Amino acid sequence: NDISLLDNDNIEAAGGFTYETWFKWNGAGAVNSIIDYAGTDKFVIDQRDGATTTLAMRLDPNDFAIGDAVAGQWHYVAFVFDSGGNSQVADTITGNATAYFDSLDPIDLGEVTKSAFGDSLARPIGIGQHPIGFDLDFFDGSVYETRVSLGALGANELLFIPEPSSGIALVLGLVSLVSCIARRRRR
Repeated sequence: NDISLLDNDNIEAAGGFTYETWFKWNGAGAVNSIIDYAGTDKFVIDQRDGATTTLAMRLDPNDFAIGDAVAGQWHYVAFVFDSGGNSQVADTITGNATAYFDSLDPIDLGEVTKSAFGDSLARPIGIGQHPIGFDLDFFDGSVYETRVSLGALGANELLFIPEPSSGIALVLGLVSLVSCIARRRRR
């Protein structure tokens, strides 16, 4: 419930910030805020202008598309803002943004600017909802292992761990393939 945790002064001092979480979207809702600083800077699937599955990072007022969410499926997402040592200019801070979606393969979102609008509102961070609970601004789904960090975390510092069943499925597939080849050779 602390307020202004991601204000530009803190971000400048830490060199950036990082959002990350696992989420499962149910496929409905309006604004669908997953992690929401002050109601302005958020992971969002915004359904108000028609059906969309696009997960974006909104740095008020701009949305930066990260990937398409599949309803009913768990997804991992991270957003890393690296200020590169930049200082604030007119209360805004500019840096490079990188996202990760269901893997540790970086998605370069380019240069972005975080305004101080959210800082001026003196609100906390909302998880699965707007920080002060606006009716249309809640996440229709579940979130797991949500983390907001001051500092631009590297890929090796993120919470993402590939699903263990994918490795097991690969091994089982290879064993089946080798067995099939061996049977054909015996014939």
